[in-house]
Amino acid sequence: MVKNTRYVNSEFPLVKEMGATYRVIVRETLQRVLEIEAPSAESAVETVKGLYQQEIVVLDYADFVDFEISIQHSLNN
Repeated sequence: MVKNTRYVNSEFPLVKEMGATYRVIVRETLQRVLEIEAPSAESAVETVKGLYQQEIVVLDYADFVDFEISIQHSLNN
């Protein structure tokens, strides 16, 4: 059974036999290229940072480029 850590009440039966418990990380990469007219590269970056912080630029599923699944290792293992 999988317990979704974001939505505590969500449980999905995946495996009939249970063994150890593992913390599996799912990481998605979203990316969007913006063309900004600015006097310098630093100014362009600052402009986009402001747009992002103001939630004018919001990445979504259309900006998906990659995903990675890995195990979170513990110092106790």
